[in-house]
Amino acid sequence: MKATFFIIPESFQYDGASRTDTEKKIENFALDLRKIKETLGNEIFCHSEVYNVDFFENNTISDFLNNPKVDFFDRDISQQLRIIWELEDTSDSINDIKEIYLPGHDEDNCYGLIAFNLIDNIMPEYQLIYGIDGWFKFRRYFLGIYPKNAEHFIDECKLYFEELFFHENNKVTIKRLFPQCVKKVIYHLSELNDKFPQSRTIPYNRVNTLVNFNGLYSHDGQAASPQGDINKKNVLTFKFQNESGNHENVYCEIHLKVSYDDDNVFSNNRRIYFHEGNEKIQNGRILIGHIGKHL
Repeated sequence: MKATFFIIPESFQYDGASRTDTEKKIENFALDLRKIKETLGNEIFCHSEVYNVDFFENNTISDFLNNPKVDFFDRDISQQLRIIWELEDTSDSINDIKEIYLPGHDEDNCYGLIAFNLIDNIMPEYQLIYGIDGWFKFRRYFLGIYPKNAEHFIDECKLYFEELFFHENNKVTIKRLFPQCVKKVIYHLSELNDKFPQSRTIPYNRVNTLVNFNGLYSHDGQAASPQGDINKKNVLTFKFQNESGNHENVYCEIHLKVSYDDDNVFSNNRRIYFHEGNEKIQNGRILIGHIGKHL
């Protein structure tokens, strides 16, 4: 899916944020803009009125870029803000961007606003907000609306869940949940991707890590847990290639229970089985062995 983003004056409107918070947003802004531009087909347009909006304490972006006396920020941070000059201008009106482009998404195209803070009267899902992993949340939202097919869905998941690595067999097994559960699957994968890494104990202890994770995990009433039946070890073991090019057997016994589908219908027969990660396989990312029916 091609993503087209717009930056409008409200994107940078000063909201009283501190210098430290603003510098962090500029830093994330520059990093993510490069990431978006590197993805084939994506486009970013900047409205010309952006340069004249109050960006920080009565100073405009134009002031920061052109007036050497305006030096509130660290020099390196100010240089990163200059990436805005690399963007293509748009002749579309702000109203057309809001009223025509943003709701005009389909299976092949989605549109969004890039902003430092939430813009009033615009759906949050249409906004890519810096400092809260906005890029991934934006793409996951539209993947839930337009999953296309099982193979496309897993390929897209590989792009927008950076802490996870998906076994290729998921392209087959997820068909049992497709398409009635795609939004819920994305929800649980997001919880795992975004919260499990910070739950790890040092040194690593699985029991304590799961306790930490379940304290953060907004589940459907059923917490993450390991498999209780050792007789299922064979069916829950999947081969993953290690850094030496050899395939290792990995026991993906920990699981999330996808208790409700996208229509809120309960079932105890849907699972995401995973392993917390091996440093010699995919740089230690969480290994997703199976998304589908209860094994």
